[in-house]
This record gives sequence, C-alpha cells and structure tokens, in this order.
Amino acid sequence: MNRANFTSDDFIMDEYFQRWIFSPDDETDTYWRNYLHENPHQQAVVTEAKEFLHVFTIDKNDGLQSRIGNLKKRVNQAIDSNAPLLQDESISVQSAAVISIEKNTTRRIWYAAAACVAICAVTILLWEVAFPSTQLYSTDRGHRSIITLEDGTKVWLNVDSKLTAPKSFNGKPSREVTLNGEAFFEVTKNPNQPFIVHTADLNVKVLGTSFNVSAYPEQRNVETTLVEGKVSIATNGSETKSITLLPNQRAIYQKESKNMTLVDQKNTASLTGWKDGNLNFENIPLDEIIAALERWYNVTIHIPANTKLKCRFSAKVETKTLEEVLELFQASEGITYEIKGKDVYIEGFICAE
Repeated sequence: MNRANFTSDDFIMDEYFQRWIFSPDDETDTYWRNYLHENPHQQAVVTEAKEFLHVFTIDKNDGLQSRIGNLKKRVNQAIDSNAPLLQDESISVQSAAVISIEKNTTRRIWYAAAACVAICAVTILLWEVAFPSTQLYSTDRGHRSIITLEDGTKVWLNVDSKLTAPKSFNGKPSREVTLNGEAFFEVTKNPNQPFIVHTADLNVKVLGTSFNVSAYPEQRNVETTLVEGKVSIATNGSETKSITLLPNQRAIYQKESKNMTLVDQKNTASLTGWKDGNLNFENIPLDEIIAALERWYNVTIHIPANTKLKCRFSAKVETKTLEEVLELFQASEGITYEIKGKDVYIEGFICAE
C-alpha cells in the first residue's frame, strides 16, 4: 500500500497504523520508523493522527481494558454503519440528548466517536476508583481477625494473611473470594450460589460448610482441612478434575510435584486451633515451624547455619507467649535463646549436623 500521501484521516482509518498505536511491536515499530525516514514531509500528519488515536489508550486493569475494547469496536461499527455507540450494558445514560448525525467527513465521525469513548472510559475509571466493588481484608504478623462477609459467612483470618471478597454477592452466580495466607471459613449455606475460595494454586468450592485453607506463599504445600460439610478441590486451570473432601479429611497439594494427597484427619482441631489462639505442630519440618512462629509473634528468628531445616517436630502451643514457647524448646531440645527486640537468636538446635 502506498501511504506516501496519506492524510491524517487516512492514517486514523488505517488498521496497520492503529496496530502501531494500540499494540506496537518490533515489526510495526520498524515499518513506521522507516516510513517517516523516507517520508519526512509526513511527520506532522502522522503526529496529528497519533495524538488523536492516543485518546483511546488507557493503562488500567484487564476488566477496564476489555470494556474500552468493546467501545473501540463500536466506534468502527459506527463509522461503517452509523450504529449507535452507547449500547454497553455496563454504562447507564439518563436524560441524554438525542443527537442525529448526518453523513459527514470521516474526521468528524471519528472525533465524535473518540469523545464518546474517552468520556465513557474516564467515567468507568473514576467510578471504579471511587466505588471499588471488592473489599480487601488483611492482617499483619502477630495479629488475627474475624470477618463477617455480606452473605453472613464468617471468616477467621490468620496472621499475615489477605482475603479479597466482593462487597456484595447479590446477582452473582457464585460467591468467590481470594486468599493469600490462612483462613478458617464457616460458610452460610446457599445451594444456588456456591462459595469458592481461590488461592494461587487451588480452587476450593463449597455450598455450606466449615473448613480451613492454609496457602502461605512460602509453604511447600497448600492444605485444605474439612470440619463439616463437603467441598470439592481443583488445581487452577483443571476445574474439571476435582476431588471431593469429606469431614475429617485433609487435602495436601504439593506445589513442586503438583500432586494432591487425601488423608484422614481425626483431630481437625490440631489444624484449626489457631483461630482460638492455639498452635499445633504434628510432624512438621523445622523451617515451617520457624516461619509460623515468626508470623504468629511478629519476630525474626535466627538459627545456626548448620541447622537441618528439614528435620521434623511435634509441639502444642496453647495461648503461650513467645518466651514460654522458647522455654518449651529449651527444656526439650537443650537450646539457648536470646530476644533482642523483634529478633530472636537461638543456639544449639537438636537438628544441628
């Protein structure tokens, strides 16, 4: 195509030029750089077209980009067929004046369309910033929280955890939340609206039940423990291949191998006791115990370099202070410790090589 004498209108309508503006890549960058080198007289015209099309470019989240993308499509349709622009179901326009646009130049149609898209995009952006549809609940290290969601579901959020949930589940086919960390859920029953917990690796789907999900990023495993009811668990991207968990069962997903193991858990309180202020470790690797204590007491624990972090311990910590916990280890494992502010220095672990 010979673009040597293109007008700004021609550039605006040119799909390859639009691609350069909206989705630039090495190919388009090279082509248009060579074009301007060979046609320096077109620099001002290209700049005018670029500035005009930039009104469509808004750097925001995928959801907003998707809706703006739909508006862009409507612009092209409007230019070709005079179709109405404002028919997006997510935008409500009240008391709007009806403007009839007779056939005119391409540029006037594009300017009207661009103004419409810009106004709608900015309106969507400002609305989502001012009135976010989700709520973030978070806890710091050393702190826990109890949350009641809009549907009545009760959530115990463990230390150093984050839960994102919609402000309202009304009109949604399912009640979906996202967890980073650990939480215990008592889900309000609603057979018509499943409750789904998303983690970085797993999706846990329930109708109404009590269960615990432990999904700290630094842990080797993601664990789901069912107290009552029934849940289905699937890894992200394979929702069709799920397993069903029954009361007093625990699903252990190994992040490295991507294997799921189902085990009987007669004493679920040992895994959910944290919500009542108790920590229970049953044959847990030392590094995971240290990480849990650091989160629980908001400290940093320093141990000898030759410590075997994979050796396992069992311990029960019921509403004890950090000093009391360290005294337990000192009595049973022969360690010594020193607390300096938020740093704990330990010497003499039994796991030393």
